[in-house]
Amino acid sequence: MADKTLRYRDLLKRLKLFGVSEDAKRGKGSERLLSRVVDGRVLSTTTKCHSESDQKPKAVIRAIRRRLKLTAQDGVSDDEFYGC
Repeated sequence: MADKTLRYRDLLKRLKLFGVSEDAKRGKGSERLLSRVVDGRVLSTTTKCHSESDQKPKAVIRAIRRRLKLTAQDGVSDDEFYGC
């Protein structure tokens, strides 16, 4: 994987291209709920967001992609996801 760190706002822009929606009101405190429908199932995960400009570590981005089925094994290449 060609992992990169991203600011939260940039990560959210990329996720929205793949049909991911954010619900800031459903998380606890500074958590945001991210969800995506795949094959009729709703996949969701949460992530912390204290500021839109916070850098998200590679491991967090990898976990979000894995939980929302946005990995190369699921048909979304790194180049496609990161826009290289």
